[in-house]
Amino acid sequence: MEPVIGGAIVKTFTWLWKDYGKEFAGKKWTEFVESKRFEQAASDYARDMHERYGSIKILGMDSPIPLEGIYTRVSMLAKPTIFTYIPKEQLEQIYINDCSFGEVLGKPKNGFDVFLKYNRIFILGKPGAGKTTFLKYIILQTTTGTKSSIPICIELRRFADTGKTLMEYIVDQFDICNFPDAEAFIVTVLKHGKALVLCDGLDEVNKENGLRNKIIDQLRDFSDKYNKNRFVITCRIAATEYNFEKFDYVEMADFDEEQIEMFIGKWFIEDDEIHRMFLTEFKKSEHKRLRELASNPLLLTLLCLAFKENLSFPFRRSEIYGEALDALMKKWDSTRNIKRDDIYRNLSSGRKLNMLARIAAECYEKKEYLHDQPKLEKMIVAYLQTLPQAGFAEDIDGEAVLKTIEAQHGVLVERTQKVYSFSHKTFQEYLTAKYIIDNAHKGTLKALLDNHLLDDNWYEVILLTAEMLDDADKFFELFYNKLDEMAQKDNKLMCLLIEAKKSANESIMEFPFPVNKNLVYIQFYLTLSRSISRAFAKDVIEIVSRDSIVGNALGPCVAFTGGGLSVTQYVYNLSLGVAAVKINKFNNIYGLVQTNAFALAMENGLDVTCELFSDSEWEKHDIKQLSTEMVKICKDIGNPKIYNDLKQIDIPENNSNEESINRYVDEISSFWIKYGIYVKYTLTMSQAKSIGGYLQTSKLLLDCLENASVSDREGLKDRLLMPPAG
Repeated sequence: MEPVIGGAIVKTFTWLWKDYGKEFAGKKWTEFVESKRFEQAASDYARDMHERYGSIKILGMDSPIPLEGIYTRVSMLAKPTIFTYIPKEQLEQIYINDCSFGEVLGKPKNGFDVFLKYNRIFILGKPGAGKTTFLKYIILQTTTGTKSSIPICIELRRFADTGKTLMEYIVDQFDICNFPDAEAFIVTVLKHGKALVLCDGLDEVNKENGLRNKIIDQLRDFSDKYNKNRFVITCRIAATEYNFEKFDYVEMADFDEEQIEMFIGKWFIEDDEIHRMFLTEFKKSEHKRLRELASNPLLLTLLCLAFKENLSFPFRRSEIYGEALDALMKKWDSTRNIKRDDIYRNLSSGRKLNMLARIAAECYEKKEYLHDQPKLEKMIVAYLQTLPQAGFAEDIDGEAVLKTIEAQHGVLVERTQKVYSFSHKTFQEYLTAKYIIDNAHKGTLKALLDNHLLDDNWYEVILLTAEMLDDADKFFELFYNKLDEMAQKDNKLMCLLIEAKKSANESIMEFPFPVNKNLVYIQFYLTLSRSISRAFAKDVIEIVSRDSIVGNALGPCVAFTGGGLSVTQYVYNLSLGVAAVKINKFNNIYGLVQTNAFALAMENGLDVTCELFSDSEWEKHDIKQLSTEMVKICKDIGNPKIYNDLKQIDIPENNSNEESINRYVDEISSFWIKYGIYVKYTLTMSQAKSIGGYLQTSKLLLDCLENASVSDREGLKDRLLMPPAG
């Protein structure tokens, strides 16, 4: 059912005429009312407001779409961030732990409820936060609802460009609908408090020749003179150095998870299948950084557009990060024909991005994610002073440039008084990667791998660097140089790689799909190490499960975070399979994966179990059954001598004491050593850490390779986990 447009507004117009018509009545007005043109003009005004503000132009779309179909309720902070003091140390913990800054700013309130609460409200918000959309929603509520207010919308940039007074600008809007002597009528509306005056985009008014100050003076005088009416002003956060003493300040809050899902549901309302696909992909762990961007309505719109085009998110996340920055730096203003006064107008968009990249990288290198304003201003000035013919005065105003960056682009934002950060951690990571690539000739790629390979905080930066390089061959050569250095520095690691390569070369195992055999044997030998710890087992599993036969055969079931198999069982699975192959050159490991035998411990499995899990966990294993099954497997693969010797070893009962179990473990260990099934490794914690670092780096290399541009991808994979040449 279509909403009735303008009913309440027409009634308000009629009431004003009946009760106060004498205040503005003249011959023209009397004839206007008696000829019934008054109601038509009132209805036309309501319809004009509805048509002008009832749709929204989406970035990347050719035509506007109806607002009611996409509008998602907004929330507001009762106390804006710029008026809030939060200790920097507290903010740093929030940033490091990937939490929302909104969590320390108080619980946001329903935006429309906040609007209804105050007569004069000043709404602050970051670029793309939805300020204009919210005002449009308010207008729709007055044109289709029962509120007895007459909406007057003032797009402040358009108003400023006319050079007219505020009253003249408002009169023009009523003249369009053929109101005679509209000013007298408007004064009556305002005098009796029947107007809702919505002023959008104070930050869009240029400062040149004092224009913004003139507009502010008019707004103050107008709202003071007609103080019975309701007033709303919107402005970007960084442009609010002006004080409207009689207004209550609030701030648009970021979208929370519920609002994000609501927006997505409305976006894909016509296709449930695509909606479901989006949410499934969106919630995957690899898209954590995309979910961070989604808290901003503008950037969430970009994600929806990107997904709708290909029914997936770009494999190269850097592409969507670049699009997001481009939207904030250029497109968002240009699509609305906004030309801002720019204190650094002689700086190209490329130079601006380079400046932000330099700031991002220098701070990231120092683990600085929050930046004191004075330091940030110095960094800006230092960069601008290096540029030729920048057009700046000799004494560059760093604060003014910083405020301009925040107001126009929202890439840097003030989190609390005089403390800034990048609006999204993703932006700092992306820009840091950009800086590293742009300065590769200075050795930044090598420095990245030399200094940060094993630093989890740099994982995302390294991934982005790999995929943003036009030609990543040199980068991966540097990567392999680092792996070779690790092997050469640790004799135990080098021996492990050599032994694994030797075993892989001797093996006749045939797998149902391609697999790096070195991965299989490295896991096998590491499984046999008594010093394997729970954390180390996790490193082993992460690297091997990506490409090993068991990982491929069992899929998600072998994931250490999933169901189906425990960490311990998974470690046992591969070791038993490899052992069975070496005993009898058995070539159907894929079939063995499906049997319970892979839940057996080969050498010191029970010892590993004790180390990996608490007593309550390891007691769940049926030692008797598993060990009996191990003997049966050896019989089935047809080696009588090994089978006969193995069955001579007494298998303890499940309730045996620890001494009996340890004795059994030692006997099993000696048995497999006797038959030369493996080389026993005993690792110190230092050696385990070294091997763990090597495996972690190898996994990172594989991750980087997924979306990198290289000339020989398979060749790079084949070199993985090989001992250094020569």
